[in-house]
Amino acid sequence: MVNYLTLLFFVINYSCAPIVHNRNDFNFKEGQIIDGIQTNGYYYAYNFSKNQDSKSITVRILFKNGLYKQIGVVSSESDSDYFKKRCNNIQNNTYESSFENLECMIDNYDYFFKVKTNFVNKNAEIWDWGGFEIRGDRIKIQYFYNRFGDYYLIEEEGRVIDSQSFKMVSKYDYRNGIKEDLNITYFFKKYDVNNVLNYKPKKNTYTLSTKP
Repeated sequence: MVNYLTLLFFVINYSCAPIVHNRNDFNFKEGQIIDGIQTNGYYYAYNFSKNQDSKSITVRILFKNGLYKQIGVVSSESDSDYFKKRCNNIQNNTYESSFENLECMIDNYDYFFKVKTNFVNKNAEIWDWGGFEIRGDRIKIQYFYNRFGDYYLIEEEGRVIDSQSFKMVSKYDYRNGIKEDLNITYFFKKYDVNNVLNYKPKKNTYTLSTKP
């Protein structure tokens, strides 16, 4: 009876475990060295929208070994008590404030971004992580996003402008097969982001089915 209950426990938990889809389409190669673009900081794009009450930037981090971390949108203002526990938001609705908020979040990465995992949801550590490659003046970024607890691959392509900027021109969602045009230019800002690498996914999570 005890063995049956134990087996039932593992079957139920396994059936509820997050699934990482599209692994065979993820072509990150560990151990590569990316040249031709700065990787000792982060890339940002200004968000311009008439419906936005506060200034914000969209942020992504590209590491020299080809790893990629999607940070997403960072606002200039945040009234949450959770945010104020670690960061001093001065609420001045400027892009400079967005950068200050972002850099505080990077310095306190474990507080703002670290995903708590266990043996059931261990795949969750791949959330917003991926890889990128540069061939000539072309850049391709792939990363996994969460939808209802499962993880799907996004692929973006663009053009390298120079060593400190690139423009993304297309985005493909492997979950639904939808491709959309982009016109977003990202600019480089030097900053110590090495702390983020302490929380990268384990090798067997993001390279389980990668192509050689």
